Amino acid sequence: MSTHEPKRGYILISSDIESEYQRISEELRPSRVVGFIEDEFKIEHAKAVVAEAYISEAQTKYLILGANNFNNISQNSLLKLLEEPPRNIELIIIS
Repeated sequence: MSTHEPKRGYILISSDIESEYQRISEELRPSRVVGFIEDEFKIEHAKAVVAEAYISEAQTKYLILGANNFNNISQNSLLKLLEEPPRNIELIIIS
């Protein structure tokens, strides 16, 4: 029997990304929340998310990614992180 807990991720579809980000951030307090909210999610944003995900945390850290558009390059850059997030990282995508 594995002691590895399944990773959870969340996807939220919304026409108001900023408001949803604020709502979720408030709900998750006092947890550590890091937001990456852009109109178009580009490779530089994806690299920043990956870098933040691998900063070690003792408690759960929530990374919230929000954009109207995630371009193909940024999607591919995030794929491994989405499939196998590091320990104590939960991902929330708002699109």
